[in-house]
Amino acid sequence: MTIGVLDECRKLGIGSFLLQSTYRALNTHPEWQRQVRFVYLHVADYNDSAIRFYAKNGFEKLKVLKEWYTIFE
Repeated sequence: MTIGVLDECRKLGIGSFLLQSTYRALNTHPEWQRQVRFVYLHVADYNDSAIRFYAKNGFEKLKVLKEWYTIFE
């Protein structure tokens, strides 16, 4: 699953809504709860706003993967 919010739409609560909706879907489907044990994120290390957003929502940094993403100009 990918969650993304366009720059011009940030600070409107859309990311929080999407994240909460995902958690709500997991919590209302017991069969999914048995299958989903962890939620992992991949965030480009220069994306400070995303890193702050996820930290605010209880996520912690576990590992930094060098050169994981290939960003085209």
